[in-house]
Amino acid sequence: PRYTSNTITGPDTLCQELVRVGEQGYAIGSEEFEVGLNEIAAPIRDHTGEVVASISVSGPAFRLAPDQFPSLAEHVQQSARTLSGQLGHSV
Repeated sequence: PRYTSNTITGPDTLCQELVRVGEQGYAIGSEEFEVGLNEIAAPIRDHTGEVVASISVSGPAFRLAPDQFPSLAEHVQQSARTLSGQLGHSV
């Protein structure tokens, strides 16, 4: 279902987004679920390399603004790498 005007609902758009997420290693939700809410997430992998969980940070769009996404994504990805390492995943 479409929650906001930013919600991805089309299969082609979703496939493009999944490719982008795979290439950059993290996902961004920019007011896709709720107007005024942004989030960044990264995968957590186990010893086999399979994604078993994710870690994310979310907040109001005025505090978690798009210009902050790259910097915050680095922190989220580092946390995901640390947790993945604790599960036996080696980069």
